[in-house]
Amino acid sequence: MTSTLSIPQDKALSIIPCFTSLLSCLGSAQIIYKVSTARKTTPYRRILWGLSSADFLCSLLYPWQAFLVPADTSPRIWAIGNDATCTLLGFGQQIFFASIGYNSCLSIYFLLTVKMGMSNAMVAKRYEPLMHIVCVGYPLVTAIVGAAMGMFHEVELSHGCWVQEYPKGCDDEEQNSTCIHGTIALFFGGIPAIVAFFIILFNNLLVYGHVKYTIQKSRRRFASSLGGSSSAMSRPLRSSLLSMGASMIRRTQSREQQEPPTRDPQVQRVHAVFTQAFMYVMAFLIVYSPSFILRILSAHGYGAEEEGKLFPLLLLQAIFLPSQGFFNLLVYIRPTYKRTRRENADESRWWAFRRALYGEKVKPSKHGSSDFQHRRRAASSSSDFGMMVVRPEARRMDESSRQRSLLRKYGLDNNQYPVYLDESSKNNDISNNNPANNQNLDLIQEDSSSTMTFATGSVIDVRNSYPVTTSSTRASMPDAMTTTASTIAEEGEDGEEGEDEDDEMGQDQPASLDDDDYGNVIKDANHPDDNITKERLEDEQQQQQESSNAP
Repeated sequence: MTSTLSIPQDKALSIIPCFTSLLSCLGSAQIIYKVSTARKTTPYRRILWGLSSADFLCSLLYPWQAFLVPADTSPRIWAIGNDATCTLLGFGQQIFFASIGYNSCLSIYFLLTVKMGMSNAMVAKRYEPLMHIVCVGYPLVTAIVGAAMGMFHEVELSHGCWVQEYPKGCDDEEQNSTCIHGTIALFFGGIPAIVAFFIILFNNLLVYGHVKYTIQKSRRRFASSLGGSSSAMSRPLRSSLLSMGASMIRRTQSREQQEPPTRDPQVQRVHAVFTQAFMYVMAFLIVYSPSFILRILSAHGYGAEEEGKLFPLLLLQAIFLPSQGFFNLLVYIRPTYKRTRRENADESRWWAFRRALYGEKVKPSKHGSSDFQHRRRAASSSSDFGMMVVRPEARRMDESSRQRSLLRKYGLDNNQYPVYLDESSKNNDISNNNPANNQNLDLIQEDSSSTMTFATGSVIDVRNSYPVTTSSTRASMPDAMTTTASTIAEEGEDGEEGEDEDDEMGQDQPASLDDDDYGNVIKDANHPDDNITKERLEDEQQQQQESSNAP
């Protein structure tokens, strides 16, 4: 066996895996530590623990692929091994297929939780034991059988040892060759790898289709609810709103046609889980694609004589194949990193990355501390979104625009519902309309210094983001407005961060989503767009009506 690689190329392919394997070991060890010290265990974390364990063991052996091959027969310039060390390398290479199996199990887990709507408890009871048995059992049994029967020898294409030249001494080029290592390699690794690849591809296509259907269904339902609320509004109220330039129905429908809603919490949860699953698939493809291509070429007769031509592909394999643990770590801490960046916008990206890795051990810097941010947010709240004080006329327009920025977050911009800064502006606005329609503007008289009064009769305390409504007002408010007001109440202090920061960090990570626990956030994946807020409001109205009728 004569290699066509030059000496610098051979050295590069021998040295590079040492560095990438070190990154993989560190990444896998970090995941193992974080999962082992977590307060609770889930199927997702246990599957990831198995994947990281397999990556860690294989990353320890992979740097030795160019050194522990038999020195008397290998064309590698730094070969110092023998048949026993080659068998050890082949054993570790076969264990590597446990990592491929766990990657497919991750895709199965996301399919079960996202599309099928299964809980963690159900996945752990019905499917998880079989996953671990297959992922650990098959590679371990085949590795033991291969080592015991002497199937592992140095491969002809690339560095290392695996199923090759069995029975020992056979020649593939002979007319009546007795070699069966090609068939054994197909069952040991070829078929499992192909099956795992199609499982991952098929599962993610199903998850993608489900996410796309969920978002489209949520948009259609939201649009239909707006249409229903338009027909339910009384003619005097609509006339009054139109006269004041605040028709919610037309303006909201026009805007929603351009920017369909994407902030439904359930839709965000489904989208976040799909994004995380897709990231694992991308890491899998980046790591294994060069190796898969080389194995296919080797099965079609490519050997050491063609290594010079295939050096770019061999180089990609040396870089990416040993580094899966590092890529998995990046995907694993991605939700924590995004949340850290969102909550600590003043900190650097490097600080957020270290904080995502080591948690509270990484202390905030001086200008990014939580106390500093709290004071900054408090100042912003008191000046921008806090008590609405009657100000001089010169500052009134500026204050109004600031208030509008808050209303825009909850879909109340475009003058859908006018905001009165004081009693005089309210009276002037009403006097310009038909007095017959003023009876529908049942304005609640509240202290204008701490609230904003809407023309529909809804008063929102901007500092606490809490809506105050009456039963009569609720009956006259369209469903979209009722839902929006309740949404403001539910968000609480989270609404202070503003929309721009959310857009910068992305909308695929909802606040209620745990960092790495995806089984329980999908409460009902088959019905993700149920309007729970509206149902709760209807229950409250019924309770108020019953209490008013009671003696």
